[in-house]
Amino acid sequence: MGARLLMLSLAWMGRGRAVFEDRPLDMQECFERLTKEWELIEVDEDYGVCVSRIVPALLVQLREAVFGGLESTGGGAQFGGRLPISEGALDLYQAMDLEIAEAWSCTFPGQVPVVDAPERLLSQLVAVAGVDEIVSVSVAEQRVEERGTHREHWWVERSLVEFPVGALLQRWVRQVMDFFSPPRTREIQAACVQCGEEWDWKSSVVGEAVPFRVFVFVQDSHGNTLGVRCFACGLSWGRDKLLLIARAIGAEVPGWARRNYRAHALSL
Repeated sequence: MGARLLMLSLAWMGRGRAVFEDRPLDMQECFERLTKEWELIEVDEDYGVCVSRIVPALLVQLREAVFGGLESTGGGAQFGGRLPISEGALDLYQAMDLEIAEAWSCTFPGQVPVVDAPERLLSQLVAVAGVDEIVSVSVAEQRVEERGTHREHWWVERSLVEFPVGALLQRWVRQVMDFFSPPRTREIQAACVQCGEEWDWKSSVVGEAVPFRVFVFVQDSHGNTLGVRCFACGLSWGRDKLLLIARAIGAEVPGWARRNYRAHALSL
């Protein structure tokens, strides 16, 4: 099954519904996705034609998700003590608000921002910083102890991580997109090509330890394969690495899949 799914994923490369997903966004495009309305182009499978729709700025969508559209402007400080409609949206917005402010401070050392709206800080950041300029931001990571046991314990730990500014904007775009359209996963019936792990354990709703495969495809809401991920070692591979992974796990790749893979790789 893992080999068959991998072949199907190779066959679908280059046929993504959203045009902007077929290549990495540059820094200016990420800034515009986060702060301005933008056009999303998708393929209508029933009629085989491209259709477009206008999508609100990602930061606006996230901010409105916090309070159901009752708050439409301003930074995290304006939320005050009101109870959020979506705690997940609030957590992500506050994390991004902090990271944007920290990235701004790296680019403007010793200065204090006179605005708190993340869109304005982003505008100043993108206007001055180079795409490869390194900034440090506090990134929250989930940690777990004794996973799969009745003593399983999760907590959040923040640590400083360095990013090129361009990669950081891509990360923010991806985080908001994943929040509204969480990527799905499909099992690969093989061990991870990096760490060699194949199974892990998680707790069911009744507290029982349940096994699950750690090596998976990551897919968007349309079923397009975005890449491969291992939940054990945390490594991810993009669509351009699918053929290499197929060979590593011993999956037979037919000629038509190899041709689609090469065509996709040349288009990047």
